[in-house]
Amino acid sequence: MPGVPAAYAAAAVAAAAVGDPAADRITHLREQERALKDERKRIASEVRKETKKKARLVEKAKLLTDADLLAVLGSRAVAKAKAKGKPKGKAKAKAKAA
Repeated sequence: MPGVPAAYAAAAVAAAAVGDPAADRITHLREQERALKDERKRIASEVRKETKKKARLVEKAKLLTDADLLAVLGSRAVAKAKAKGKPKGKAKAKAKAA
C-alpha cells in the first residue's frame, strides 16, 4: 500500500484475515445492492418487452376486420366455457358398500 506505513498495512491485512465483522457486513450489503440492481434491470427489461409485445398485438389487431374480431371473441368464449366445465383434478374413487 503506497503512502501507508508498513505497520498500518500489516494491521489492515491482519484484520482482513481475522474477519472484520464491519467489513464483512459492508461487503454483504454491497453484494445485496448489486443483486437488487440486477433484479431491477431484469424487471425493467421484462416490462419493456411486454409493452412492445402488446403494441405489436394491438397493431396486428388493427388489421383485422370486425368479423374477424367477433370470431376471435366467440372462440374465446367457447374456450372459457369448456375450461369451466372441466374438473380441476383427478376424481377420487368412492369406496363400495358391501
